[in-house]
Amino acid sequence: MSLIQELQTLICINTEYDEKSIAEGKPYGDKISKGLDYLKEKALEDGFSVKEYDGYALAIIYGQQKNRIEAVSHIDVVPASEGWTHGPYDGNLIGNRLYGRGTQDMKTALWLTYSALKEIKAEGHQLKRQIRVVVGTDEERTMHDIEHYLKVDGLPDFAFTPDSAFPICLGEKGAISWDIKRKIETRIQDLKAGTVPNVICDRVELTLTESDAIQFEKEAVNQGVSITRKNTTIIVHGKSAHTSTPEKGDNAIISFLKVFTHCFDEAWAQELYRSFDQYNGTSLGYESIYEPMGALSVCLNTMDIVAGNLAAGLDIRFPTPLISESIIQTIADHLPNFNFEVTYQEEPIESQLEDPFVKTCIDTYYEMFPEDKTPPFYSGGVTYAKKYQGRCVAYGLRVPSDTFPNLAHQVDEYIETDKLETLVSLYKKALLDLANV
Repeated sequence: MSLIQELQTLICINTEYDEKSIAEGKPYGDKISKGLDYLKEKALEDGFSVKEYDGYALAIIYGQQKNRIEAVSHIDVVPASEGWTHGPYDGNLIGNRLYGRGTQDMKTALWLTYSALKEIKAEGHQLKRQIRVVVGTDEERTMHDIEHYLKVDGLPDFAFTPDSAFPICLGEKGAISWDIKRKIETRIQDLKAGTVPNVICDRVELTLTESDAIQFEKEAVNQGVSITRKNTTIIVHGKSAHTSTPEKGDNAIISFLKVFTHCFDEAWAQELYRSFDQYNGTSLGYESIYEPMGALSVCLNTMDIVAGNLAAGLDIRFPTPLISESIIQTIADHLPNFNFEVTYQEEPIESQLEDPFVKTCIDTYYEMFPEDKTPPFYSGGVTYAKKYQGRCVAYGLRVPSDTFPNLAHQVDEYIETDKLETLVSLYKKALLDLANV
């Protein structure tokens, strides 16, 4: 099978988190377990040593050296929402576009690093360090998977995760995920919005009385907010995006709150809208940008209202010099009537250009793409690099010259296939050079 055909096979495996099928050895459910089993069987067929970590991770290993370097990716994907024109798990190849959930985030990157390791093995290279391709299973939610892996085997000398862009990500913003709850008095009969906290909400569905629904519809037209109304049911439309780049999406929850607060005098909605209407945090008193990492992002991405009980999910990405505890206190001060539970909390991380492993990654990229003068950058993404205590960087998969849109976590996610073979060569050289630094 060709590289693309093998990748299509992986894309066709639905690896969404499935709470209902969690069992011993399947900490994230049957779907992810099935994907991990496929990769294990494939690696064994190709003659690799493999090591399992109680269903949390899989290591595909070349070499028996004590010290190691590794490329770490994840097989789990965010849920595929409605609206796909190409089935999210069909692996459709149309021209040079391969469609499917995970093509950008991040099954393609996983398969390229695995393909690079296959070439290294086939050529029988002698190395100073062992090379691993590590497969995680819960990056999109908790990262407890990779914590478990590192607890068992410890830190490598160095790692990269191909979960961002080239030439290299020198640092990542901090991240906080919240569950927000409150008992409210509201005219809303029920409301459902969003899927997971790290995806910009693209749809709010709510039920009102008929007269309230008519009033909401009129105000939505006045505000330029896209909705669909059928009797007492209203759908507010938005556009999904990765929460680290909220400017690429259109948050349907914020649009809903904008209309609702103009129509009805309900304190809980006013408080949420005043706090989160600006995704860069200026409504909370923060500056619009912090050098060198960039802007804060504060995104209310999920919301449910059932029988007067409100539950919402908030995702924050923050640059240095901000710290998580201060942000937590600021939001608590703005929303004193809400109950909060922090479900994920990480500080910003940074790497140094002078680090020999970092320099090796950069030099390899510029050697393969000499026409590209793009400098290293900082990111609002959250990758496995957060868990490696300064020994991991985000390195690829996206090349600055790529013209296709960033569709991670969005409908009709796809990757263009033109550069895939070149990227296998790049990762092959990077892994070899890192193993011999």
